[in-house]
Amino acid sequence: MLSEGIELGATLGKPFFWFQQKASKWPLLIYACRLGILIDHKVLVLSIKGRKTGKEYKVPMWYVRLEQDTENVYCLSRRGSSSQWVKNISADPVVSLKIGRVSLLAKASIIRKSDEVGRFLGFFQRKYGTMGRLLLDRTRIELVSFRIIDGGRI
Repeated sequence: MLSEGIELGATLGKPFFWFQQKASKWPLLIYACRLGILIDHKVLVLSIKGRKTGKEYKVPMWYVRLEQDTENVYCLSRRGSSSQWVKNISADPVVSLKIGRVSLLAKASIIRKSDEVGRFLGFFQRKYGTMGRLLLDRTRIELVSFRIIDGGRI
């Protein structure tokens, strides 16, 4: 059992985080095999441009889409503003999203209103259940809205 104040990462070290980072990329393999439709109700693929390299990066993301709001897709960053994908969208907010077989062009914006973040945290926890409650650290979360541009299909 870990005592308070000691983070799990400090105990497990770099090999654990390397494994965790690699293991979190499995949805990219599913999408690459054109089987994204099997997981598109839970996972989308965000394509962003690196702010330093200009290279395209693909990031699997949990998302929420509200029935009454068809123009936006919402994602949470577990690592807050220190997350690389959040830094990249701050530099260039135009991104593409792949949900199943559909590719959409979107513009990202970070939502910082605490009441909105709290509201969406509830949506994520309902959609993703226990995993959502375990993985989402409330102190570091960054909520990002992806607004679909002009019908959005690429």
